[in-house]
Amino acid sequence: MKMIEEYVNKVYQHVKGDEKEVQELKEEMKTHLIEAVHELKLEGKTEEEAFQIAIDRFGGESELRSVVSELFKIQKVFAARVLYAGIAILLLSAGVFGYFLPIGNERVEERSTISYQIADMVEADREVSDETKSKVDSLLIAAPYIKHVNVYLNGDMEDPVYEMDKDNNQTLPIIYSDYGSGSGNSFVKMTILDYRDIGILALFFGATCFTVLFIVWLIINLYHRKNLTRA
Repeated sequence: MKMIEEYVNKVYQHVKGDEKEVQELKEEMKTHLIEAVHELKLEGKTEEEAFQIAIDRFGGESELRSVVSELFKIQKVFAARVLYAGIAILLLSAGVFGYFLPIGNERVEERSTISYQIADMVEADREVSDETKSKVDSLLIAAPYIKHVNVYLNGDMEDPVYEMDKDNNQTLPIIYSDYGSGSGNSFVKMTILDYRDIGILALFFGATCFTVLFIVWLIINLYHRKNLTRA
């Protein structure tokens, strides 16, 4: 019907959006109006009366045009914010990863050096005198990321000759790693706060958030047409 065609074109005249998407919505509106007009004509209404009643049921041209435009605007703004939030979180997590990774790599070399120094000290003083313990304590105090240390001699892994525990409250075990090394007959076992794991965990969190928000963005853009039609 020409009247319906002209009416729908007026409603969507200033709506900005994907051309294909807008065209699909226009076709849906035309279909609903044609069906409504047809039913009203079966009730005895003239074509003009049926057309006017159908339009009134939709809320009128100006009101409907305003609603359609506003819904498109809200959808686009919300979808954009969702996507931007996902990108921001991903970039932030990548920054955290880039910050902690080199620190973690440095700690790998540092903890290895400390471990061998402790092993040599204990190897040289098998009784582990207070002086040796003090030297070991000093090394560990300077490395706060080392949370727990056990030192064993002669392959006895049940009874450590030296033990240190720095309030090892591992609320997030995934960012802690165990590390062991030996020198001669001594063996040093450490639990450390692994900065590389912190970076990897942050990057995984950011990638997960981005994926979820990207899916939400896709869903909004793919299915908002149905919400507009219901409105």
